[in-house]
Amino acid sequence: MEVLGYTWCRLRSTLTWAGVVLTLGALRLVFHWYPQLLLYATHAPCPLSTATKLLVVDNYLGRFKTYFVKDVKTISTEGASSSSGGNAAHAGSAGNPSCGVRVQLSNGFSKDIQKFRAVWIKKLCYIWDENRSEFVKLAGLDKGLTKSELHGYSGLHEYQQQLRRTVYGFNNIPVEVQSRLKLLLLEVINPFYIFQLFTLCVWAAEGYYYYLIAIVLMTSFGVTSTIIQTRKNQQSLRDTVQSSDVVTVWRGADKYEELPTKQLVPGDVIIIPPHGCDMHCDAVLLSGTCIVNESMLTGESVPVNKTSLPRLSGVLYDQKEDVNHTLFCGTKVIQTRFYGKEKVRAVVLRTGFLTAKGSLVRSIMYPPPADFKFDQDSYKFIGILAAIATIGFLYTL
Repeated sequence: MEVLGYTWCRLRSTLTWAGVVLTLGALRLVFHWYPQLLLYATHAPCPLSTATKLLVVDNYLGRFKTYFVKDVKTISTEGASSSSGGNAAHAGSAGNPSCGVRVQLSNGFSKDIQKFRAVWIKKLCYIWDENRSEFVKLAGLDKGLTKSELHGYSGLHEYQQQLRRTVYGFNNIPVEVQSRLKLLLLEVINPFYIFQLFTLCVWAAEGYYYYLIAIVLMTSFGVTSTIIQTRKNQQSLRDTVQSSDVVTVWRGADKYEELPTKQLVPGDVIIIPPHGCDMHCDAVLLSGTCIVNESMLTGESVPVNKTSLPRLSGVLYDQKEDVNHTLFCGTKVIQTRFYGKEKVRAVVLRTGFLTAKGSLVRSIMYPPPADFKFDQDSYKFIGILAAIATIGFLYTL
């Protein structure tokens, strides 16, 4: 994945929007089909450190290039820390508001951040790392922490949770269900339908009304069926993914609090009830054992036994090697086992789209590009016809 930085240019933007007006919006329609062209026309290249927009080039298998234009946002944790008042004094140096919040990055390093630049690509957050001069994907506690460090988590204070929520967001997997009007607009401005619109105008001018009416009826039926099916698929995915519950969070010592699962953040220590529960985050067991049904993720109907993570110093946690100690989002804990009065505790590793369930949903929302040669040839054919028509129009002037 290649990332290029751009910043807004007043002169380019003025000339571009003047061109949009002169072409009666036709140029803006081209920019809708190719967002990278709008970026080229209104922004100037610049270093990533000063960029306000990013052009992300996703080169799939060296054959398909997908372009994403993303805004770079500046986020501060100061509001979250100040809103917590005096609770900050009880958190210790690791949660001092002056230090911001420490987060883990996908490269295995950690970073203390208070005000940071971030961009979201395919539902994942990338944070600007000044030391390496690059955007690095935000990770959960599954990167760069040893097993003994995970055992060292003894519950987050409320204000620490708010700080982390500023960075990680809420623990949910939102799936947008687009309105019918939006789906209609997105469908009718497809290059194929725009070409059909011009042909309908030509047929109307030539008096081919029966053929025109037949094409309009068939096109309307095709657009309507596409909108209905697309919206139905979006609603089905949303209903399958969305879920919520209440979980008991350990705040340290003998303090426990019940919270909605959407408020969980990496670092929270949750209590797994004896009767089991549905997992709404990825977590690693610190004490006790669990019997888990992972059929939603793996398709296996046989329950899996999960044991607590061994307390080993100097040994990094690894998701693949420590899968038998990890509870994944989307799975169901059937039963727990514990010793004496000890509670079954687990520390939250990942939330939202960072979880195993979130990764599965992202693969549905952003599938690999399909090699539909017919579609590619159709667009080429339309482009050739448009070029010939333009030449003919200019010749008749």
